[in-house]
Amino acid sequence: MTGFDAEALALLTECRVAHLATIAEDGRPRMVPVCFAAVDGRVVISHDQKPKRRGALARFRDIARDPRVTLLADRYDDDWTKLAWVRVEGTAEGMPRGEAWP
Repeated sequence: MTGFDAEALALLTECRVAHLATIAEDGRPRMVPVCFAAVDGRVVISHDQKPKRRGALARFRDIARDPRVTLLADRYDDDWTKLAWVRVEGTAEGMPRGEAWP
């Protein structure tokens, strides 16, 4: 996911958590909260370790099969004039552990 305008990048930089939507094998959307960072015009999402899980997480299996994704980040405030959100649509790719950032 690349190419943010200044306002979208500012909101992405401010937010700590977003929701990532992938396409499940049966075609339905799958959405999960993720921690992320905006780096060099891209969104980077870490692979969190689940101690009781074996194998790839569903979101990464989804991305390997169909890389189309949507990321939604939002800012909540009790003052509704400060509410904001940004949606980033694009394609994702997995990077093996330890691989250098391109």
